[in-house]
This record gives sequence, C-alpha cells and structure tokens, in this order.
Amino acid sequence: VYTSKEVLMREDWRIMYSMTWGKLYKAALWKDVRFPKNCRYFQDGATVFKALYQADKILKTDMKLYYYYYSPESATRSSMSEFKCRCGLLTCTEKIEFYEQRQEKELLDMAYVGYVNIILKNIGRSKYCENPVAFKKEMKELYKKHYMRAVKNKKLSKIQRLKYIIYRICPELQDAYIKVKMKIKG
Repeated sequence: VYTSKEVLMREDWRIMYSMTWGKLYKAALWKDVRFPKNCRYFQDGATVFKALYQADKILKTDMKLYYYYYSPESATRSSMSEFKCRCGLLTCTEKIEFYEQRQEKELLDMAYVGYVNIILKNIGRSKYCENPVAFKKEMKELYKKHYMRAVKNKKLSKIQRLKYIIYRICPELQDAYIKVKMKIKG
C-alpha cells in the first residue's frame, strides 16, 4: 500500500502509472478528470496522474485482476509522426502545470524528469517528422533548456543524473542505450 505521492515519485514506475490500463480505480477519482481534446495520442499521460494524485492510498499487487486487449491497430501502435511527438510533450507540460499550480515541488521535479525523457525520445523520433532537421534542433534546444532539472534531482541515482549530462553532449546516445537495455532484458 502506497500514498499517491509515493507512487508518483517513483521514476522506475513512471511508465506503469502513466497508462490508464492495468489499474482498477474508484470512480470518484475521475469525477473532475477528463482526457484532453487537443491531444489524440498519449492522453493517459495527461490524465492518469491526476486521478492517482487524488487517491488516499494505492495498492499494488501482482494478482491477475485485469485482462488487457492488445490491438495492433491502436493509435499508439500506429507509425510515429511529428504530431504524435508533440502530443507526448503536451502530456508532460500538462503534468508540469498541474504540479506548479499545486506547489508540489518534488512532484514537479519528477515531472521535469519525464519531460526531458520525452524530449530525448523525440530527438530519436525526429526522423519521422516532416522536417527532421528542424524538429531535432528544436528538441535539442528544449533539452538544453531543461536537462538540469533532471541532473539536480536528488531523488534520482547519480548514474541516472550522469546520463542526463552525457545526453546533453550527445542526446542520440539515449536511443542506443534503450535499445541495448531492451536486448539485455530480453
């Protein structure tokens, strides 16, 4: 059993808590939470944290209580595009604004970690954009502007913070690092 803040502070659970699926919620948590209309992709990332934020407690279990239907034609499995990349950024800025309004400094710091991670992913995804050179340059400038928020985050390990410094020099390394990491995990 965890508090909402304990769950939202876990960088290693960031992907898990960003998705709508795989969770059972009290309906009341969604009373004032709506999916953004201006974002067709990654809407979960702009909303789930708001529902979790309101929870008094969160129970994590390995029990199989939920069946997920994997659809190869789903929106998130469609090919990457600049619009999709920008939707990913929008979900992060939604989170940043939410925590700023509530003066949640620690959660805000973690939201910036997610933000710089999406920026790094977008650098790797720039090849799918209409003007890849301009988009990549824009993402590198965004990263340069915000990466220190992740480097200064004492909740992250020294190795994680060092990676953000290395990615400042060569952000393309993040894409290669993820590929190697996924091969090792098997």
